[in-house]
Amino acid sequence: MNSLDRASGVDFEKAFTHELLLSERRRLKIQMAMAAGLFIVLVVVFLLQGGLNLSDGVMGRFNEIFLLILGFILYELAAISVITYFIRQNRHFPKLLNYLNYFIEINVPNLVLALLISFNVNAQDALQGPHVFVSLILVFLTVLGMDFFLSVFIGTVAAIGYLLGIIYYLDQIPPFTDTTTFTALPMQLLRCFLFFLSGIIAGLLSRGLRQRFINSVQHLQERNQIVQMFGQYVSPEVVNRLLEQKTEIISEARFVCVMFLDIRNFTAFAENRSPQEVVEYLNTLFEFMIESVNRYNGIVNKFLGDGFMAVFGAPFSDEGDCENAVAASLEILQQITLLCQEGKIPPTRVGIGLHAGETVTGNVGSTNRKEYTIIGDAVNLASRIEQLNKQFGSQMLVSDVVWEKLNHMKLEAQVLEPVLVKGRQHPVQLYRLN
Repeated sequence: MNSLDRASGVDFEKAFTHELLLSERRRLKIQMAMAAGLFIVLVVVFLLQGGLNLSDGVMGRFNEIFLLILGFILYELAAISVITYFIRQNRHFPKLLNYLNYFIEINVPNLVLALLISFNVNAQDALQGPHVFVSLILVFLTVLGMDFFLSVFIGTVAAIGYLLGIIYYLDQIPPFTDTTTFTALPMQLLRCFLFFLSGIIAGLLSRGLRQRFINSVQHLQERNQIVQMFGQYVSPEVVNRLLEQKTEIISEARFVCVMFLDIRNFTAFAENRSPQEVVEYLNTLFEFMIESVNRYNGIVNKFLGDGFMAVFGAPFSDEGDCENAVAASLEILQQITLLCQEGKIPPTRVGIGLHAGETVTGNVGSTNRKEYTIIGDAVNLASRIEQLNKQFGSQMLVSDVVWEKLNHMKLEAQVLEPVLVKGRQHPVQLYRLN
């Protein structure tokens, strides 16, 4: 595993830990709100039954239960504060403490059952009170913990707590008859089994939730790696095709069409403008230029100050790369003319050079930083052709290789005399497109 993969792994762990803590805090808030709502409802019920009296009567008898609910609310509030601290510190919450916290929470309804036993409450009320449903809710809320074994563990603890209550009230539980269907022992044992089953169901749901989150984070990381590799100006279509391909970008020989574009007299323009005006001017030009390149299935591979290099045919080709490059170039020239006529930009001329040929494409760089690069004679010649626009006073020149690929495009071109290009032994045939 290289350092880039390790870095991606670290980023994933941080993202997953952060999301897990946020989910845990959400669960705690839900439980605290549930406990607060239950407390308010119980107080209202006792008020309607004859007033509050903490020393005797019905309210006094169940005073410990009300204090237990208040204690649970305070406990959840403290737990929220602890989780918030771990979120801010971007630290992983210890797994043992997490299990202990869930264990304490699920035993609160069991403590209520124990208190009811101490109050000599009958079996029907003790085993079918609101605390039973609270236990079930707590089990299902473990889904937000995104841990299968945690959900099963909590479901098992809830089932054991209810089973102990059944054992204590065994002599009071009526036999199975037509009038005791839902209070008889078989139904009580069924409820116990449902606690355990709910833990398994919650575990399966939490596993699915965890996997969906992992998939979404991995998808986002893959997209970010592609953008980092190809540049942030790569079209969404290219990103999606690379994500669907699910294979690593390897070095390979590809026939591509290379475009070099340069803004003429940019240095003179920049001398008489503020930095803000220069940046605004470049952004105005590059915005529609990049859109044109993307529209015709190209990618802007490099920015070169007052220009850029684009490639058509890599990493994907639609067998019309030269035609796409010419169409994008002509669209750029038309858009420049239109903006100049509308007064949105000052008079602007560019130089565009196109050449096609075999190149080597692939990732180049260190293990920490890779970039998709096009290497080959076709790149060098395209750059030379762009510079020849100054010599011919033109804005767009293409090589004979590109021109021969434009069979389906009805274009007029001026055939220039073969030119001896620096670094090449034989003259190059060029065509001037308007």
